[in-house]
Amino acid sequence: MHRRSNIGINIAAAYRSKGYGGEAINWALNWGFRRAGLHRIGLGYVSWNAEAGRLYQKLGFVNEGVKRDFFWADDRWWDSVEMSMLEEEWRARNAGI
Repeated sequence: MHRRSNIGINIAAAYRSKGYGGEAINWALNWGFRRAGLHRIGLGYVSWNAEAGRLYQKLGFVNEGVKRDFFWADDRWWDSVEMSMLEEEWRARNAGI
C-alpha cells in the first residue's frame, strides 16, 4: 500500500462560503490520517476558483505545482493547481487539539 489518496469536493452554489467545504475537508483529513493510515492526501483546483485555493492553503495544504493550460472552459485555457498535505504536517497542525 502506498498510503496516499486524493480528495475532491463540489459544493452547490447556494451553500458556498458557509464553512461546509472546510468542514468536509477536515473530516476527510481526520479520517484519512487517523483511521486509514494515510501518509499523504492530495487535491487540486482549476485556477478560476481562487477561493478554493485560499481555503486549501488556510487548511494547511502545500502548493506542489501547476499544470499550465490544463482545462478548457469559457473559451479559454485554465491552469490546474495541485496541492497536498503530509501526515506530519497534519499532526503538527493538530498538536494542540
